[in-house]
Amino acid sequence: MNLKWSSAAAVAVIGVLTGLAWGQCDPVKWSQEPVKIGEWEGFPLFIGWYEESVYYPQMPRVAAADWQCNEPNPVRDLHIWGSYIGWAEPQPPPAPHGFRITFWDDMPVGADPYWPDVWYSHPDQLIHQVWTDTFDVQFLGWSVDPCEPNTITDAFFKYEVVFEPAECFFQQPGNIYWVSVSADYGDLQPSHPWAWNNRKWDEPMIEYGLWGNEGADPAVYADWWCRDDPCEAGPPYDLCFTLTMAIDGDANLDGVVDGLDYNAWSLHYNQPGGWTGGDFNGSGFVDGLDYNLWSLNYGCPRAGEPVPEPASAALLILGCWFIARRRSGS
Repeated sequence: MNLKWSSAAAVAVIGVLTGLAWGQCDPVKWSQEPVKIGEWEGFPLFIGWYEESVYYPQMPRVAAADWQCNEPNPVRDLHIWGSYIGWAEPQPPPAPHGFRITFWDDMPVGADPYWPDVWYSHPDQLIHQVWTDTFDVQFLGWSVDPCEPNTITDAFFKYEVVFEPAECFFQQPGNIYWVSVSADYGDLQPSHPWAWNNRKWDEPMIEYGLWGNEGADPAVYADWWCRDDPCEAGPPYDLCFTLTMAIDGDANLDGVVDGLDYNAWSLHYNQPGGWTGGDFNGSGFVDGLDYNLWSLNYGCPRAGEPVPEPASAALLILGCWFIARRRSGS
């Protein structure tokens, strides 16, 4: 009898029969979406101002926002909401060459050895960076200035960046991280630079400015300033973004849970391992509980295919288990 298969299948059956929820094909790690307040000419209105975030070679001006990591799943894509300063047309102006997306660890309040009296936390060390020129842009509506709520300002766009497997960001649950996004125009000076839209939130938005020579390391020479409410009428503003994480069971991070991911799990079964080796629950060990997560999400996401009911899935797994037992002669 194949003990690897039988023990894993047994765990999967128990998990399904005890009512574990069916897997999510588009799991969200963190989300703070823009605030809609109405419509104008059939398009939504979003309240909030924006912060220019452009990586100029000699004087980068980059915005960043913090988020809490609660799951071991790697970050696989990023949704951000932005505008072009002074641009009010649904069709965006000439796009930047690409976006520089950076993940940082956190410097807690009072822990900065150089600025111990700073009242806000801020990014500390650069730990992962992606430069991409592949992104989707969608016109959503218009932004409204919170200082003048009857004034419509600029066109409002949503951007989506899907990371390649090697670009996905791995983190440890329970930690706070920061993400910064800046448009890269090279040596050009855009007439309508890209800006990151924001909204009222519990944490202050942090504005990052690097004043130095081209090529300076932002993890070493960066200074961060907190941007307060420009209207002085409430809490600070924070940036609008959503982080989507890899599906439970997607070991190779290709966006689909399939036999290739099972192979990764089976090769590392009953061994210490990480996500790409089949440890989907972040325990540090590859076991039947990780197989259970793979089985719950198998085939996800494949549009148009029905998702099995939990009872049917349990019968299917039980059938495979009994077949394996009969073939092994036990």
